[in-house]
Amino acid sequence: MRERFDIAGGLGIDRLRAQWDEIERVQQRVKIKLLKGTESDICEDGSLDYPDHVLEKFDIIIASIHARHKMDSEQMTQRLLRALKFPFFKIWGHPLGRLIGSRPPIACRMDEVLDTIVESKCAREVNLDPDRLDLEPHWIRAARTRGIKCIVSTDAHSIGGLANSNSWLCPVTQTKDTRPSRFSIPMRRKRVREPI
Repeated sequence: MRERFDIAGGLGIDRLRAQWDEIERVQQRVKIKLLKGTESDICEDGSLDYPDHVLEKFDIIIASIHARHKMDSEQMTQRLLRALKFPFFKIWGHPLGRLIGSRPPIACRMDEVLDTIVESKCAREVNLDPDRLDLEPHWIRAARTRGIKCIVSTDAHSIGGLANSNSWLCPVTQTKDTRPSRFSIPMRRKRVREPI
């Protein structure tokens, strides 16, 4: 169930190798370490969408679900548990896949998934895209109590998307107080879409 790297304009292997060549050329001119990374799709069977010989060459891999969000809890849990066992899996991206007002979170045994993340030593993303705000605060708290690392991300697919970092930190900052009333979704700003 591999080779679904066309998700969100993803790169085929030939284009990916060309990107790596460019990264190596630029690396020779800059002092900061450039990482070769990707957002890999978690396929229906829990595999990742690039073959292992490609995955092992990345420095960082975010793995996310982009399709088949309506699997039942048992199927989705097994899908995630299998993906988490890949040694290449470093960050779980937009974990529950919700889109506010249009798509509910995926169904899974979240406590079991979080316990497996502890064993796999990967991190989970807190996605600040105003359409997502994923994870929800109570799951952020559950992850924190387990000592799971958090990656705070704008999920920017454009320059304008970087503005998500300005005022969408509420899912993270509100976890210090467990009262549900402390979490509110701020007013939506007009989204700026600019090509990178």
